[in-house]
Amino acid sequence: MATINYVIFDHHRSAEGETTVKIRLTHKGKQAYHATIFRVVPSQLKKDNTIKDPVLLRKVNNYIDQLWERMEGLSRHIEGMTAKEVLRNITQPEKVVEIDFIKFCKSHLEELEANGKSGTLRALKSPYNQLVDFTGGSLDARDISTMFLKEFERHLTKPRIVTRAKAGGGQVTMKLKPMDRSGVFKVMANVRILFNHCRKYHNSRGSIVLQNNPFEYYDMPVPVAARKKGGDLSIDDILTLRDANLTGRKELGRDIFMLSFYMCGLNMIDIYNGEWAISQGRMEYNRSKVRDRRSDAGFISIKIPDPAKPLLEKYSSQYLKRRYSEYTNFNAAVNKGLGDITFYHARHTFATLASREFGYSDAEIGFALNHSSSAGITSRYIATDWSKIDRIQADVLSLLTRDQGV
Repeated sequence: MATINYVIFDHHRSAEGETTVKIRLTHKGKQAYHATIFRVVPSQLKKDNTIKDPVLLRKVNNYIDQLWERMEGLSRHIEGMTAKEVLRNITQPEKVVEIDFIKFCKSHLEELEANGKSGTLRALKSPYNQLVDFTGGSLDARDISTMFLKEFERHLTKPRIVTRAKAGGGQVTMKLKPMDRSGVFKVMANVRILFNHCRKYHNSRGSIVLQNNPFEYYDMPVPVAARKKGGDLSIDDILTLRDANLTGRKELGRDIFMLSFYMCGLNMIDIYNGEWAISQGRMEYNRSKVRDRRSDAGFISIKIPDPAKPLLEKYSSQYLKRRYSEYTNFNAAVNKGLGDITFYHARHTFATLASREFGYSDAEIGFALNHSSSAGITSRYIATDWSKIDRIQADVLSLLTRDQGV
């Protein structure tokens, strides 16, 4: 908590011998000063420069008491303020602008939906709902402290009954089970993302209005180590899945899985969107997940191997969007069709085989998976050699030549 006292400096004495009584506020090891209306002469002071005049001392102390009362009104926000900001607020009281974090999050989610960022929207919507449940729908961003985060974390680990709005109107009451460490980690990590977006939005308008960073001293829960995806599936597993006689949703799941595997871990959202060009036997597209975050817009060029060609024709974007009006429905259908494995096993298995069977480096595999390049500015001046991806793709797919070529 900040401290307030008065100080009198000899070197500020006027030619007439008067000195202005100043207020010194100390906060977070920093000091700020404010000149009062009170003036003092040497006869009113003790040797240590404290006031001995009882009338003047009473007036100064009354003023300090007023400042203390004003500062107590800032108690919810003071930790996010500098000493100068605290002093300015209590000497020239201004209304502290509330930063409605829940309202900001809702607006941010609506913006993601309007911009077609369905993947990010899905990731952030659950943490938003959990925050609404915990706070009742009202939360000032300045009130988000490390202690608040710890209390929210404990809330997530307990069984709870919540009421949510239904898509078609009305409300539904649900009983939620306690989250495990991995679930809590995902929620807290995404709350941190939302908070950082909030800070960036409010602090990019010419002044730092949201200074607190509760995550700086908050210990994020350690998630339970998951099975290493990709290492779970053997070559025989892939071949068994590829050659199985399937129908309906299981056929859909298998086909989309294999299409991703053939195309170096092609993401499901990019299959659904179908925003690619085919030129000289290659698929060229900008990866949806990173197109707005990278200078190369996530561009990649991948050779289309023979087994992938009929799948690309069968599952065109036009067909998928007629059958599944929303990407979320398509995603759910594919993963339900796959049963015990997930769609992302295709991407992880491709990477694992490239490393384990052929010794490709992490950087080479990352290039094939369209991960962000760490080469820096120099790479912008060098023409991309897509044949490096071709070699990795050909090697991995050669493992499937037990019964037929690729």
